[in-house]
Amino acid sequence: MILNFPPPSNWQDFELLSLRRVEQICDPATVRVYGRLGQRQNGVDVYGETFDGRHIGVQCKKMQARESLTLKLIGAEADKAKLFLPALNMFVIATTLPEDTALHNAVIKLNNSNKYPFQISYWSWSHFNDNLNRSSRLVEESYRGYAMTFGAGVELLEVNALREAFDRPAFLDNFHYELNISDFLSALGDTILFLQTGYLRDRVSQQLLRGSFPLELLPAGSAKKLRTDLLRGLKELRANAIKDKKNSTLNGSRAIEYNARRNVLICRINRDLEAQNLPLIMPGY
Repeated sequence: MILNFPPPSNWQDFELLSLRRVEQICDPATVRVYGRLGQRQNGVDVYGETFDGRHIGVQCKKMQARESLTLKLIGAEADKAKLFLPALNMFVIATTLPEDTALHNAVIKLNNSNKYPFQISYWSWSHFNDNLNRSSRLVEESYRGYAMTFGAGVELLEVNALREAFDRPAFLDNFHYELNISDFLSALGDTILFLQTGYLRDRVSQQLLRGSFPLELLPAGSAKKLRTDLLRGLKELRANAIKDKKNSTLNGSRAIEYNARRNVLICRINRDLEAQNLPLIMPGY
C-alpha cells in the first residue's frame, strides 16, 4: 500500500518533518534546528553532518499550491547560505509543493553556474511522501493518526520494512552463486543491525534505506515476535557462515543448508506479507 500523505498544516510541523528527514541521511547526534523563528539563519532552518563529514543545510518552505518557487527565490536563499558556518557541502530547498521539472531544471542551472561552494538540491513533497512510505518510524512520529485511518498500523509498516530488508541478493541468490564471503557476512551483519536498531543504511553512503523502530521499542505482539525470531535465526546463520568459511571463501558444499536456512526466514516473513496482501519475497533457489 502506497499512502499519499498531505503536507503538514503549519510551518513548525514541516520544519520538524524536515529535521526527521535530515536525521535519516546524517548522524542524528549532529542534527538540529538552526536558530529560532525571527533569528538570522543564513538561509538554513535545519542542519546536519553526514557520517562521512559533509555538512548539509536545509531551508524549509511550506507553500500553498497557488504559490511558486522561482529560480530567483532559490538563488536568494542560496546566497544567504554561503554565509552559514560551518561551510555547507549541500544546501537543500525543501518545499510542500508537488514535483516540478522546472524547479529541478532551475537547480541544475544554479549548480552549473559554479557560483556556489556547495551543491544545491530540491526536495518536493513527493520526496517527503516517498520517505514517509519507507519509514514506519517517520510515520509514527509525524502521521500516525493519518496512517491509521487507512489501516496502515505499526504491524503493516513493520512487515513492509522487513520485506525491503530481506528482499536483497544476500537472501535471494542461490548460495552456489555467492562469490565473496566478506560481502555476504557484511550483508547479514547489516540486516542484524537493522533488526536490532530499526535502521537499514547503505554501507557506503550511510544513507537510510529503511527506517523502523528499535526492537526494544516495538510493542509486545506479533510484530515484535517476528523481529525477534528473525534476529535469532539470522545470528545463527551468520555464526555458521563465519565458522564454515575456508581460506576466506564460502563453503559451496553447504549450499543446500544455507539455502534452506534463508528460506525458513523468508517464509516466516511471507506469511505476514500474505496476511497483509503485500507482494511476497521470491528467492531464486
